[in-house]
Formats: sequence, structure tokens, C-alpha cells
Amino acid sequence: MSNFNFNFTVSSTGTVAVVHNPNLVGDRMTARQVNVANTNFFKVAWDSNGYPTQPNSCGNTASCSSYNGVECICDITIQESAVFTSIPSTWTVISQLHVGGVDVLSSDEYTQAASSSTVKVYHKNGGYDKDTVFKALYLGEDTYFRNVRSTVQIDGTSFSFRNPPQFMNLALHEPRDAMYETEAVLTHYFRHPNVAPFLSTRMIKRFGISNPSPDYIEAVATAFKTGSYSNGGQSFGDSRYGNLEAMVAAIVLESEARTVLLDADPTAGSLREPTIKLISFMRAMEFEKEADIPELQLVDLQQKIGQGPHSIPNVFSYFLPEYAAPGHIKAAQLTSPEAQTMSGPKLISFLNGIFSLVDLGLNDCFGGFGGTFA
Repeated sequence: MSNFNFNFTVSSTGTVAVVHNPNLVGDRMTARQVNVANTNFFKVAWDSNGYPTQPNSCGNTASCSSYNGVECICDITIQESAVFTSIPSTWTVISQLHVGGVDVLSSDEYTQAASSSTVKVYHKNGGYDKDTVFKALYLGEDTYFRNVRSTVQIDGTSFSFRNPPQFMNLALHEPRDAMYETEAVLTHYFRHPNVAPFLSTRMIKRFGISNPSPDYIEAVATAFKTGSYSNGGQSFGDSRYGNLEAMVAAIVLESEARTVLLDADPTAGSLREPTIKLISFMRAMEFEKEADIPELQLVDLQQKIGQGPHSIPNVFSYFLPEYAAPGHIKAAQLTSPEAQTMSGPKLISFLNGIFSLVDLGLNDCFGGFGGTFA
């Protein structure tokens, strides 16, 4: 980066922004918007020795100068160093290496060295150095990392931070780089440790259990992460991270989803959604529409009972998965998502509609759920 006359602006909170002198560098022009007035600050992982600020005179070095009376503009140098000198564990590789490596199988410059069961080591220069590549089996997929730590050093000071990896070239923007960076951030989100338990909890709640136990959530999250689940001699999934077949199998086949003992637990199960409750009642009563009506239509259910098909009030569904109804449920630190659709008027409207349906059929009389055409 220093070859392109780049500097960093450091704010009072330690966030930084890339700045530069937007002149021709060689035969290329760096991005003009990344100038001295750049306000695109981002958080970085400073080492424990602090960072340049106005109170410490911007590090008391000639490489930093005051800007706007609040920030510091500093010259920087990029330093690279090897991280490991022996075979690390998979988690150590994932947690300490952040720069991707080439697919060594497609290159004849690398030779495989001694490896463990989960991490394979490939040397380019005959030993552990910055060009060594580790191949780690992480969440069911082979992942490659260079054995390198890139550090941004503030010239003339002890201030430094881990260089954030990026794909976008500030000297030459290309759509390909934007696609790679988008893929990288989506992969990061998808493989974040919180994803499996988060999705497991949400999915279990939609399968009729509003307050799953930690063991239940762990079993479903494990099936999502490993991509496999076995029960009663049957196996599900393809052993790849994120397999929904294995996840759903765990949701419906785990003992907590099937044991009759939970019928005696007042916290087990869930409330039925208003629309499902209405449709179930109509099926139980063997409802049949009039022959001259082309299709069954339920009118204004969102306003009447709090939930209407294709009438979702916002992008967050009809209710929040973590909603807890006031009173005993909230006091017990339980959730009851479907209860968010309920209110006194909507409960009365639901009962009125049911009475109208039983007495008069599907129409709009006395708060019925049908239309005037019925």
C-alpha cells in the first residue's frame, strides 16, 4: 500500500480511514474519493500499545500530523510475517489466519509436508514461512490459508494493527473484485458460529415448540453444522455444512419433539397461529364452499384476527420469535411468539367469526370471515 502513497486517518475512537494523495501513480490513478477528507472510517484491531490521538500528540512522531484538531494523518508501512512454525490445529488456523491461500492442488509450486488428520501443510520454499499454505477441513469444506500475518505499522511509533483483508483494489476497481468480496462476506456470515443455533431456534419454533431446551437446540445445530443426523437406524443429510435435510430430521425426530411426557409440561408446545386455527376448525367441520363460487375467499383476516395470508404487515412476519406475552409467561422467561397477534378485540372478532361460520356459513354477516358475495 505504501507504494501508492497511502496513509491512514485515525479518529479519536481508534477507527481509521484510508487516505492518499490522488495523483498519478505510475500509469494508474488511485480512487479520488479516498482523499484527505475521507469519512469512511472502519474499525480495526489495534495491538495493545494504543494508537495515535490528539492527546498523545499523534504519537509524537514526524510520520503523523494533526488534522481538523480531532484526527491524525499518519504514514504507514505494511509488514508481513509468518505465524506458525509447526502444524497447528484446525481451530488455531481458523482463528489466527485471515489471508486466503491458493488451491495448492492446482499449483505445482507446492509440496505437501507432514500433516495432521485435519490440517495439511504445503511448503513452497521447503519450510514454514509466509508462503506456506494450510489446508484445513472446516465445517465440512476444505479451506486454504496463507501462513502470514499482515500488519499496518505507523512509521516511527510502536502503534500497529492487523491489516484487514480486502478484495477491492483502490487503484483499479473491477466488478470481479466486488463479486469476490461479496462472496467472502456472505460465506463469513453463513459460517459464523452463531448461525447454526440461531437458525435452529427459529426453525424449531416454527415446528410447534416455542421454548426448546438447550439440548434440543444443540442437537439440531449439530445436525446443521455436520450435515448429518441419525435416528432409529436411518441417516439423513450429505455430511456437508448447512444441510437442511439433516436439520429438519433432527427437529422432528429428536425425543423432545415426540415424547408424550411433555404433554404434562405446561411450557411445552406452542400457541396455534390464528389462520391455522381457523383453517383447522373449517376442516374439522368438513366445510364445503358453494358450487357457484369459484374459490374460497377469507376477507380482511389481518384486521379481524391478526393474521391474514399474503397480508404480512412488515418484513418481520406477523410476530417476533422472541416475543413473550405479558404476565406469567414473561415472568417465567418463556416466549410465546404467536401471542403477539392477539388482543382483546381480535379474540372477540375471532369468536364472532366462528359463530357466524357455524350459524350462517361463510359470509360477512355478524363479523363473518367471508365477503358479501358469499
